Order: sequence, then C-alpha cells, then structure tokens
Amino acid sequence: MSYLKRIQIIFFILAPACLVCMKSNMETVLDHIEHVEPKLKDIPQIAPLCDALLGLTKKRIKLNDGAELYCESEGQGIPIVLLAGGPGNSHHAFHPHFSKLANFARVIYFDFRGCGKSDYVKGLGYSIDQAVDDLDDLRKVLGIEKWVVLGHSNGGFIAQYYTKKYAKRVLGLVLVCADFDAKIQEEQLKDDYADQRIHNSEREMKRLKEIRLEAFKLLSSESEYLAGPEKLQKYIYNMLLNGDWKRQNFYLPTNEEMAYKSLYEFSCDWGYAGNMCETQRGVDISTFDGSIPTLIIEGKFDLTWNPDKKPAILRSIHPHAKLIMFDRSAHSPFADEPEKFFDLLRTFIVDVPLSIL
Repeated sequence: MSYLKRIQIIFFILAPACLVCMKSNMETVLDHIEHVEPKLKDIPQIAPLCDALLGLTKKRIKLNDGAELYCESEGQGIPIVLLAGGPGNSHHAFHPHFSKLANFARVIYFDFRGCGKSDYVKGLGYSIDQAVDDLDDLRKVLGIEKWVVLGHSNGGFIAQYYTKKYAKRVLGLVLVCADFDAKIQEEQLKDDYADQRIHNSEREMKRLKEIRLEAFKLLSSESEYLAGPEKLQKYIYNMLLNGDWKRQNFYLPTNEEMAYKSLYEFSCDWGYAGNMCETQRGVDISTFDGSIPTLIIEGKFDLTWNPDKKPAILRSIHPHAKLIMFDRSAHSPFADEPEKFFDLLRTFIVDVPLSIL
C-alpha cells in the first residue's frame, strides 16, 4: 500500500469525529435562515472528486450489446455495489464518503447506462429491467459471485427490483432513503406527500419560482438541452443557492458541495428519467420474505416523501428488515451523520456472511 493511500485511509477514519465537531456549529434547516440571491451566479469550476481520490481503479465494462458502463472500485473484502438515485444521478454523489469502507470492503461505484460517464446508448430502451440486467452483467464481468447491494433514493427502487430478480446474487440489501413500490405510494400516500418547501421563506419561494421559469425557457426544447447541459447545471446550482437545498439536506452545503452536485451528480441522456419512471410503475416490489438480510436507513428530515409515513410503509414491505432512523439527517445520512452511518454499515456488511451460513 502506498504512503499516500495510507494517509487517505487515516484521513477517512479520523474525519467523522472532526465532522461531528464542525457540523455542531453549521447551519441546519431548523435555523430557518433565508438565502436569496438577486442575480444568477456562475458555478465555480471544480474538478470531479474521482480525479482527487487515491486508490480508485477505473475501467469501462462492455455489455452484451456493445454499450459500456463506467466503473470504479477501491478496497478489498466483501463487495458492495452502490446504486445512485435520480433517476439520472451519477456515482459522484457517493464520493468521498464511501471511501471509509475501503479498508474492509470492496466498494464498487458505477453509472447506469445513459448516466454519468457510461455510454448514452439506449439499447432496447431505458427501463427498469434493462437497468437491473445491466447491473448483473457488471457483476459477471467483475468476477463477483455475490455482493451487497446498496441503493440510495431511486437507486433503492432498482436495488429492490434487482434483489427480486437476482436474489441468488445478493448477500445483503441496504436501502438508504429509498424509493419504493409505486402502487403502494399511490394507495397509502395519495395526495399526502411531504411539503418539500416547509423550511423555505416566502422570499425564497418567490425567487425559486423565478429561477424555474427562467430555466424552463432555456430547457424547453430538446435541442436547447443537448446544445448546452451547462444551462441545466447553472439552474441546479442557483436553485440550491436560493434555498432549494432545504428539501433534501439537513445541513447547509458548502459552495463547493453545491458545485459538485450541479456539475457532476445529475447527468443523464435526454428522456432517461421519464422512461425510467414510467417503466417503474409496472414493477411489483411490494413484499419481501426476509430471506436476504436487509438494512433500511431513513433520515428524519428527508422531505422527498412524507417522513411521518414512509418508514412505516417500508417496514410493511420489508417486515424482517432492520430499520434505523437518523435524527439529524435528511436525504443523505451518509453525508449528514457519517460516523453513525458507516459504523452501522460496517457492522451490517461484516455480519452478512454469518447470517446466510
């Protein structure tokens, strides 16, 4: 192991304790501090974290139809594959947080077909079935017999469907603020979705509406989108600056974190998200029998869905799962409460092989 890699591992071991001290003084959604920028701002240009992290093995994995998936891995041990949300997010949202697992697990990052650095080749058409089949092809090429599957947000829906379809290949299932069965959402939540703007002031709401209207004019045609994805990135960045971060963050992100999110975290082919959402509606992931160890992690302040009802709904879908609430987290507990999150995940991963013997 190189000297630089040792330093990186030590940093990620010690960093959570430092972050706890730092975050105790950081602004949260509960402070209700207003953020309004009168003019649109340009995104600070910053290189992706993939370029800065040491020890990442990067490769392109060719699928049966010739399309290639971008893949990174680090560490050794029980393999865990990370499924990003969206639909349309890239693996970048997992950086640099999940490097904390690299000293005892083989961490696998990748981008779905049509997202991030993977090929924008539709194949049979972007769909939930194609996504899970591509994921299993990735497993085969990497020479992995079984792995732990972790899905964040919409990636949690794909993780659940993959577990249904390829159960013999799953050591354990981890759902982080995960999407769930569409039919159950319609029946149990109906119109009772979380108000994603409950922490925004009236002035923030007014400014966000202005930015959305301006962005709609720029992104209303396919040609505009394809000619300038930087317009979408600038829209995302300015929405975050003006309080949109309060929907899915507990702590105020730094300017750098907003830039990363805008530039690298939502990146997909035109029409990808709509096609994925449409094909999800026909998929049944309403019941799991507990044969595969499952860990559910939810953030108390995640406003993506109704936070008062969603944990109970997930519990009904996974009655045998372990469900843990994070009291100072929103949509990404691995960023909001990293020490608690990775201690919990480490224990789950290490115990998984014992539970299936």
